[in-house]
Amino acid sequence: MKILITVIFIFNIIFSASVEEEKVQWQEGEKLTWAMFKGKPETIGSFVASTNSGISLSFDIRTNGDEVEINYTVSCYFYPNDSWYNKANVNATILAHEQTHFDISELFARKLRKKFEAIPKTVNFKDDAKVIYEKNEEDRVKMQDQFDLETNHSRLKLSEIEWEVYIEKQLALYNDWK
Repeated sequence: MKILITVIFIFNIIFSASVEEEKVQWQEGEKLTWAMFKGKPETIGSFVASTNSGISLSFDIRTNGDEVEINYTVSCYFYPNDSWYNKANVNATILAHEQTHFDISELFARKLRKKFEAIPKTVNFKDDAKVIYEKNEEDRVKMQDQFDLETNHSRLKLSEIEWEVYIEKQLALYNDWK
């Protein structure tokens, strides 16, 4: 008897009751534009832009006796309606900073794909994947925070350039998992 176990994890995505939130998948060579930022700008605080990006994961597990078939998809998305900018105070440097935030999310999507290749393909895949995903997400958030701290939210130009180069090199290192 064939048993179909379908499990879907979608993290960092908010759904309304009837409409899925707009999202833009990370694509090689495609860059964010200010027109993609559709959220309402925040007026409290000193930030002039904010990128909301994250990783979604879905998979299904099919078992037939001792055979286990696992299919999964890991995607990196930018969420336009949750991303915003203050038009009067932004420039190309800040847009590049926001792009790097999106690129960091893509880097962690690639890292997650690599880690999933090492998980034994058993009925325990779901539990193992969840633990790995949560640790990967914790590390992604830490890197996002470290990036903002070390660049002072794009104000430290040299650090900003160093981070952009570092993330570009990291993406290249994980090219096999894009």
